[in-house]
Amino acid sequence: MTIIVLFVLNISIIGVSFFLLKSIFKTPYNPIFILILLWFVNLSLAELNPNGYYDLSFNSLKIFYFSIFFLLMGSLSYYIMKKKNMSAQVMVSCQKNKISKVSPFIYFIVFILITVSFLFIVFAMKLMLTYGLSMQSLRNVMFFSNVVEDNPLFSRLIPFMWTVKGLSYFVFFYGLYRFYMGIQDKTILVLSSVPLILLTVGMGGRKGFVDLIYILISFLLILLVQKKKISNNILLKAKKMFKFVILFLFPAIVIMTFMRTGNSDIFSSLYNVYIAYYTGPFFAFDQMLCTGTVNEIVLPHLGASLMGFDTIIVSALLRFILGFDFLSILSQTSYVMHHGVEIGVDKMFNAHYTYLFTSYLDGGVLGIYIFSYVIGFLSLLIFNSFKNNESFLNFSLLLIFYLFALNAGKLSIFESVDFMMALVAVIFYQIIYLKKGKI
Repeated sequence: MTIIVLFVLNISIIGVSFFLLKSIFKTPYNPIFILILLWFVNLSLAELNPNGYYDLSFNSLKIFYFSIFFLLMGSLSYYIMKKKNMSAQVMVSCQKNKISKVSPFIYFIVFILITVSFLFIVFAMKLMLTYGLSMQSLRNVMFFSNVVEDNPLFSRLIPFMWTVKGLSYFVFFYGLYRFYMGIQDKTILVLSSVPLILLTVGMGGRKGFVDLIYILISFLLILLVQKKKISNNILLKAKKMFKFVILFLFPAIVIMTFMRTGNSDIFSSLYNVYIAYYTGPFFAFDQMLCTGTVNEIVLPHLGASLMGFDTIIVSALLRFILGFDFLSILSQTSYVMHHGVEIGVDKMFNAHYTYLFTSYLDGGVLGIYIFSYVIGFLSLLIFNSFKNNESFLNFSLLLIFYLFALNAGKLSIFESVDFMMALVAVIFYQIIYLKKGKI
């Protein structure tokens, strides 16, 4: 009976949100509705609990529902401000960019990225052959322990991973923006995806493939929002490109799943992976709070909600470049989050904890509601800013917010160092080329 009530409630919230947000954003393809739709689809699956995890607590369920309420309130607040002509003070302004030939600097970056990622996959293959590792064993070596030393390789490789993936995402954003502006040259898109694919394969993962799919979905949503401003030719070519990429990336995900699980029943494996990774975060968040595991995390300073930026500033700038002995939030949270929690009998989960977890670290339940409100507010601000000014920076910011929406059931995109590094690169590139007015 409770499941039926929750299911009806979820459907009702989706329906009300659809009409409310459509009137606010003037389109159903807005990031907040996409977030709410996916959130309640996956939350409904978590409430059905097909894998028999520990039941979600009432306190966590309240947080899951009220956080969405504050998302809606954030967007509604900006909408009311706009109606009262108060929004001029909070618009992201940036000069619309003219399109020029691809900078040689971009090609140089891509060349370096492909080279180092190719060397990485050679290293991974050598490791597998030398020690007779399976794909899953390779991941265990990368993330948990070295076969030679009791020290994860990942801890030493992670700065390399952040740099390569962050710059690859930046170049991919750059290629998508050129495509949006009418330059349908897919070369830069293909080249920038190569390092992401090589790193993903080299680590026996699937995330790089999923991220590329999410980025392209976000791009298509932007095109649908702006379809009155762009030619049908651009939209048609983008849809064809998306279909072609799916035909490549989806089989790649299937192959990697088979190589890691060894299960010949591919559909069963994919179902189990989806249920684990898209319902597991709700249970992991719940158990972090219920078991008190979250109390083991002591932050050196506030800013967990923006952990990606904090890592770039503290680890890269203050520690690595300037030599200051400061602790990053990531360094203080990674052990507990990576160790994970038991979400069922003998079922550990350490992958993700929904977008709510890092804001909970900053300010508890109140921190979650404040962060959700701010995300709702900024989503409409960025959305309107891009519609008024189609600059590379505004395009990238909107892309990030769509990615936030698509990933919210797993994690906050703002805790992702590589995506935040891509955004920082976009900002610097925009500033450098602003004088020329060309991208």
